[in-house]
Amino acid sequence: MNSFDVIKTIISNNNLEKCLFSIYPHDAVKNWRQINSTIDEKINNINSGIQFDIYNLNNISGKTILNLHDLNGFVRSECPLISFASKFIKNEKSLHISMMNLHLGNNFTFDKLINSLHFMIKDKFWLLKTDRFYHVYSDNLLNQNEWFKWNLQFLMTDCLVSPRYIGHSLERNFNLLRQNATSYIKTKIPTVVYNSN
Repeated sequence: MNSFDVIKTIISNNNLEKCLFSIYPHDAVKNWRQINSTIDEKINNINSGIQFDIYNLNNISGKTILNLHDLNGFVRSECPLISFASKFIKNEKSLHISMMNLHLGNNFTFDKLINSLHFMIKDKFWLLKTDRFYHVYSDNLLNQNEWFKWNLQFLMTDCLVSPRYIGHSLERNFNLLRQNATSYIKTKIPTVVYNSN
């Protein structure tokens, strides 16, 4: 089961076929933390580190998503990766799918991660392995205030997420998680390695 299968399961489980979702086609590049891995590099490049990206989203209905095998039809040569946005519209109201990009601290075993997630997430969740770390999705839908708290709680752990990911998420008002892979970088399609159900 891959990340797009999880998205479709959440849409189906919550009867979100009539809702409007968003996807984000983007390029495959190393992120700022990968490029600037040392403290000196971060300080010397701090100006670029506090810039926010621009997101050109494509809207897609829940019904269309359920009828697709994957999102490869949205891939373009200059934008080979597709990410899915947490925010969606239901009856003219904004809600969010619970999703998070995990960026683990040192000495984090798989058992420690699972125990931490069971503490953080009270509903059913899926843990997916990416190239370097993990993504997590929950079947629980969030309103705007709940989504804000969801991000802050992960940030407060000081060991489960990158503060840069949370910063970008709060600035753009949604989380983004990658759905596919490329041959150059981000070469692994996120795949389920644990299902809490």
